[in-house]
Order: sequence, then structure tokens, then C-alpha cells
Amino acid sequence: MNARVIRSEQCPEMRRTVPVWDWPLSGWDLRSVRGTTYSGFATALHARPNMSEKQTSCAALLNAFDKVFVINLPNRKDRRIDIDQQLKSVGLGLGHPDVCLFPAFRPRRKLGFPSIGARGCFLSHIGVLEQAISMNLKRFLVLEDDADFSDNFSLRFREVSRYLKQIDWDMVYGHMPAGVPKPDFKQRMRIALVAPDAAIECLHFYGVSGRCAVKALPYLKKILQRPAGDPRGGAMHVDGAYSWFRKSHPELVTVAVDPPLAVQRPSRSDIHDLQWFDRQKLLRPVTNLARRLKRSVA
Repeated sequence: MNARVIRSEQCPEMRRTVPVWDWPLSGWDLRSVRGTTYSGFATALHARPNMSEKQTSCAALLNAFDKVFVINLPNRKDRRIDIDQQLKSVGLGLGHPDVCLFPAFRPRRKLGFPSIGARGCFLSHIGVLEQAISMNLKRFLVLEDDADFSDNFSLRFREVSRYLKQIDWDMVYGHMPAGVPKPDFKQRMRIALVAPDAAIECLHFYGVSGRCAVKALPYLKKILQRPAGDPRGGAMHVDGAYSWFRKSHPELVTVAVDPPLAVQRPSRSDIHDLQWFDRQKLLRPVTNLARRLKRSVA
């Protein structure tokens, strides 16, 4: 069953026209996502015959992205195991040839960043951009090692992949900016065009085009070199730096998905100050078990 173009929406800031698709299945929200900074569409789901759920998930991901990068600190074996399980649930895994495990940085000093971990995270995302550019990738997905795919990821990402093939996108986030109204019921899905000045927090699941990476790399490197609070953008969390970058480049097309395609798994932080129970090594097995139980009942 093929999609039908019902209209196109012009985003003046981005100077591009983005198609809005009408999927001819009932039961899905086909209204636009509208507000002061968003316009977009919702889409329905299709099942592919004669393919397992894992096969279709894998095919959809590799149809949308040339490579999948996973950022992981070498000493965080626990997170490496968890993200490997997540990838295997969609037909990939850390051993897959199109999955690149990127060893995250852990610098000795924070040098104006909110924390050592925040600076290491910033350097790691820059490192992914450098590697992707060196590989001449046209489009790639970046996952942080605490990403958990949504329960219905396999179904929803098939349609996200189809949509991404129809537009000339630069960045795609697996979740919406804060403040966007939620769908009326849990099964509805929206894919919205995000305005350049709409800040998006968290980078556990996001895609980047090759041309966007070429623009983002020097921009982020300049932020890296400036002091915190610099009016041109100084040392900050990397998700904030990407928001500054998008605002400075209104020609870029950014889309986001709701409900989220992935969420951040509860785990010991490498960026923020640790809770008292995470600072006690003897308590970590108990803490990890409690977090796994929390995930199982969420």
C-alpha cells in the first residue's frame, strides 16, 4: 500500500519544502504537529511480509543510515553489554559490520566544562563526526551506550525510515523537544519538522547527514576552545552545542519523532556528579539490580 502526498509544507527559515505524507490506514493521527516552532505530520505503520521483526528492523535502520556509531567508555562493560543486547533486539549487535563501537574519551580535566564527563562526552561526539567524515558517510546514526529502544521500535522505525528516504534531511532526533504536546493516545506517532531555534536535550539517539557533519565539526570545535559563557557559544554540554549549531544554520532540516524511538536507560552516570549509592563500590551490584528491576516494571 503506497503513500500519497497530501500537501507540502514550506519552512521559511530552512528555505526548503518538506512533503507531508498520508498513509492510507485507519487508526492513526494524521494531523499536523503545529505550534510556534513546529510543523510536521503523523504517520501510520505497515508490516512487511515474509520478514521477521528483527530482519525488518535491521533493514529499516540500514536503509536510513550507512553506519551506526555507539559511544562507550572502555571501562563501562555493563553499558556495553546492555547496548549490545539492544542492538541484537533489532537484528544488529556490536559485532555487525555496519556498527562502529567508538571508545569514548575520559579527559583528566574539565577545562571550563560542567564536569570532566561533560567534556569527555563533547570530545567523543566530535570524534564520531571526525570518523564519519573520514569514512565519507552520507548519513549515520549515533547512539550513546545508555540508549534503550522503545517497545514498538521495530514497527515504528520502518515508517520513519520510509519518510527519511523521501526528504533531504540533515539531523533526525529520536525524541521531540521539550514542551511539545504528547499524542492523545499511546499508539499515535508523529514526525515533526523542528525549527532551528528549538533546543533539543539529550543525544542518546540521533542521526546526522554527511553534509551536516562537515558543518558541525568546525562549529563544535570552536565551542570546545571557548570559555563557558562566551556569547558566541563556549564550553557546554554537547546537546546544547548542537542546539546552538542548528540555530546558527537555519538552512538545516531537522526532524524529530514522538513518542520517543529510544529512552535513556537508568544507569550510573559518567557525566554528572554521582549519587551517594553510586560512589560506594560495594553497593553497585545492588544498585544495578534495582535499576534493572525498575526497567522491567517501567
